[in-house]
Amino acid sequence: MRNRRHYLRAFTRPMALMLLLLVAPLMTISAQSTRAQRSGTQPPEIVPLLFVAERDGAVFYLYGSIHAAPPEALPPPIEVREAFERSSLLVTEVPLSDDLLESMSIDVAEMMFYPEGESLDELFTANEWQTVVEWARGASIPIEVIRQMRPWAASVMVAESAPTPPGFSFENGLDLYFGNKGAARGVPNIGLETVDEQLRLLAAGTPSEQAALFLESIVNIEDSMEVIDLYEAWRAGDVDALEQIVLDGVGPAESDAFVALLVARNENWADRIANDPALSLTGPSFVVVGAAHLVGPGNLLELLEADGFSVRRVSSSEDL
Repeated sequence: MRNRRHYLRAFTRPMALMLLLLVAPLMTISAQSTRAQRSGTQPPEIVPLLFVAERDGAVFYLYGSIHAAPPEALPPPIEVREAFERSSLLVTEVPLSDDLLESMSIDVAEMMFYPEGESLDELFTANEWQTVVEWARGASIPIEVIRQMRPWAASVMVAESAPTPPGFSFENGLDLYFGNKGAARGVPNIGLETVDEQLRLLAAGTPSEQAALFLESIVNIEDSMEVIDLYEAWRAGDVDALEQIVLDGVGPAESDAFVALLVARNENWADRIANDPALSLTGPSFVVVGAAHLVGPGNLLELLEADGFSVRRVSSSEDL
């Protein structure tokens, strides 16, 4: 369960947005200067995690993104922007839409909140619930809102309220950047999975398991240095460092968390890319997924190679 906690922040952007839609305003994101800007130094050049996969004339540009970043992450390097400009379709983890709730077939509120007569505090001892109360107070989240949430949804709130370095924001995330650019160009957007599927994955487990995860998330709330380490490895394009961060955060490759959150989803995505004609009918496709899906055992690139794609890393515009 500890491993699943560490991955929540990278995985739950759509879930966090839905929570904000339902219980906002609970938190705000400040736009402050980055660490490099504060020190007066010029940040190193970003080395993108950009790859091209080709098979039988179909071309996919795969870009490993980060969902929250400082302003210096934008705009992405020129080769990434050129790959996007060459593409006629934007493929993301889930469809990027302002109407997240309307796109879902399940009752989000029913999944996230208890019915009348039930509440989250029933799963905890008095001392444990006091820990929850103190966290909610420090995060400026009304405890009555938390009390009505199921534990998995409350865990998402913990992940979203965890300390972040100044300037880091979802507004600077690369998926949002390309979503906005694609909308401006009229580029169609297709998701590799649905928000429903992401939601069900987060809601997996028994109430007692979810409660234990929620409490542990509070007790071991992430330090902002973890976010900095992840960002710096991503900015350097360091596949080995990213793989180690993913293994440390999510768990060993054979763990249930690693298989459920990464490998199983990568397998589904690879099958979709390889066999869904809608993803390649109109020309090259630009695929934006979290960087964790492009590193480590069972990553998306390896699976595509096993499906007969030739995969290579793009180091400059000439490699496109």
